[in-house]
Amino acid sequence: MGYDLHITRRSYWAGDEDDVPANGLTLNDWLTYARKDPSLRVVESGAAEISLSDGSTLRIKSSGLMAWIVPGRDPEIERGWFHYRDGRVGVKNPDNAMIRKMWAIAQALGARVQGDEGESYAADSEMIRG
Repeated sequence: MGYDLHITRRSYWAGDEDDVPANGLTLNDWLTYARKDPSLRVVESGAAEISLSDGSTLRIKSSGLMAWIVPGRDPEIERGWFHYRDGRVGVKNPDNAMIRKMWAIAQALGARVQGDEGESYAADSEMIRG
């Protein structure tokens, strides 16, 4: 299953869908940002798969799917994926480097990084307490 973090403008990432126009990120917001970030690449097929350690396969499908390519590495090696859905951008099971990238993106979009349980994350990838 896993744990997701979300780039969101909402007070709670899973807010009511009626909240999307007023407080959510639009697909256009996300695509406009992502096309300007040289470390992000549009996944043209809109789908990505990875084999997990338990033998299962994680499949992500999203019209706003972006691969993160770490600068200085082979451009064919994807560091991770960002997927757009319902007024937010999500990442499944991000490590600290991915959380720091999410935070930088959130700052550019006037948003924040929030976990599945509503906790927020800081620039250093640490959870903000309280």
